[in-house]
Amino acid sequence: MALQFDPADLTEGEAPADAVVVQRSAANTMPVAARAQAVMSAYATKSQLQALVAGTQHIVAITNAAGRDQASAARTALVRTRTEIARRGKEARDDANAFAKAVIAAEKELIAITTPEEERLDALVAAWEAAREAEKRAKAEAEAQRVAALRVRVEALRPRVRVHTVAALEAELKRVCAIEADDLAEFAEEAVVLQDESVAWLEAELATARAAAEAAAAAAEQRAAEERRLAEEKAALAAERERQAAERRAAEEAAAKVHAEQQAAAAALREATRKLEADAAVLRAEGERLAAARAAEERREAERVAQIERDRVVAAEEARVRAEREARDAEARAARRTRELPSRDDVIAAVAEAFDTDADIVEDWMRILFDTHTSEY
Repeated sequence: MALQFDPADLTEGEAPADAVVVQRSAANTMPVAARAQAVMSAYATKSQLQALVAGTQHIVAITNAAGRDQASAARTALVRTRTEIARRGKEARDDANAFAKAVIAAEKELIAITTPEEERLDALVAAWEAAREAEKRAKAEAEAQRVAALRVRVEALRPRVRVHTVAALEAELKRVCAIEADDLAEFAEEAVVLQDESVAWLEAELATARAAAEAAAAAAEQRAAEERRLAEEKAALAAERERQAAERRAAEEAAAKVHAEQQAAAAALREATRKLEADAAVLRAEGERLAAARAAEERREAERVAQIERDRVVAAEEARVRAEREARDAEARAARRTRELPSRDDVIAAVAEAFDTDADIVEDWMRILFDTHTSEY
């Protein structure tokens, strides 16, 4: 395949060291479908295949073994034809795939030759364009900064007064007049007009502020005089109030003193009354205590006398009873002496009969009684 350099394929201004183009063959100019038909027709054309199909159209039914063999042979011929066409199509496709891969490899190989130079030249062009763009941006930024700085100086010609006092207005007028408005390039005309307007406005405001300051000073002096007069009247009124207050305090103190004396006298009277009442209460309590003591003593004396009387009666009764008992005892002793005493056996028998017991037991009782009386005496 022949290769040659065609200068018409390059744009004006390019001067490559080497360039090649592929001269296409006549076959490469055929449409893809036509090339496919040409490859597949090498085995059988459409007319041949149509004739093969027409040769079996008369077989419409199988009636015997010969008919079956004829149909089977025709089918086998069609299968063989289809198989061969498919095989040749696959071979063509495989060849086309291999060719496509080879074309891709050749394409990459050829592009790899020119790509580094293309990228180098592209970098040079991009660097030059970037430098020009940077220069444009720098000029634009410098111009924008110059214009912004001029605009700041122009805006500085506008009044910047926050409080409209004479001092503030004078200082602002001096600042505005000190700016050179005709030295602001393309903004000089606008700056001069703005400076004139600002100066005129500041002078008018200054005149108004001075008049207001003078009026305020006069009003302040008048207010000061009025305030002094009011202060004097207030001081006189305060002195009068203080004098009246002093007199009122003196009167209140005198009244308080009299009231305190009255309160003290009343308190002394109440205290004396309280003491008299307390003493009276003590006397009453003492009288009641003495009366109660006398009453208690009288009760005790009466009880003592009554007890003495009771003791006397009891003693007399006891003496009488004792005399009677002694008289009876004397009589009994006298009677016993005059009467014959029982024998020991009679006494034991009488006691045994009285207590319903044996004579031996009674003897034991008598022995115990005799021993007891003997020990007592």
